[in-house]
Amino acid sequence: MATSERVGAAVGVHLVGGLKAADAETAMRTTARILGRHVRALPDGETGERSQWIWWQMGKLTAVDGIEMAGTHAFPDSDNPDYAEFPALAVDASVTALPPCSLGYADAAESSYAIFRRLRDQGAVPEGVRFQASIPTPCAAVVAWVRDEDQERFLPIYGEAIANEVAEIARVIPADDLAIQYDVAVEIGVLTGNFAAAGELRREALRSRRAARRLGQHA
Repeated sequence: MATSERVGAAVGVHLVGGLKAADAETAMRTTARILGRHVRALPDGETGERSQWIWWQMGKLTAVDGIEMAGTHAFPDSDNPDYAEFPALAVDASVTALPPCSLGYADAAESSYAIFRRLRDQGAVPEGVRFQASIPTPCAAVVAWVRDEDQERFLPIYGEAIANEVAEIARVIPADDLAIQYDVAVEIGVLTGNFAAAGELRREALRSRRAARRLGQHA
């Protein structure tokens, strides 16, 4: 079946990940033009500094006093050579919290939502479509970027910061206009052995898998 035929036959589309576009407006205009009648929620394409998913968190975290580069850490059992070695961050014991909204997700969502509303007012985005904010789980950035010996201590700190970002997004964007997607990717890598995680983070991945199974049973 040709691509145009598949798109025409689709009854629903859920968008995950970024879009290779110049900016959020281009991403949303393009997606809405092609898939507008099929989507219930429209992400902003995660363009610019967010184009490589959680890579931009390296800059956000190293901007915090007490967090700095510390060489690399390896994932020798990874099936993907691109994931075999990542930069590593050292988190000093003095870091007990992150500054409010310092991870950038709330600011990005607020900025893109303003564009989303304008496009919807112009008719470029169909009525009834929500703005989708895609958020990584705390496990993602901590396993990927933090050196093993600091992971378990830093997980609740980063988790609280992510929760605060989501709370700010929910405060700024009306509930009827908002869909929040949590990206569960690194957890799958931990479960398949492609990522190594400190003890509590591996248990966190297992809990995420069990929760996903329960959600699937009730879908």
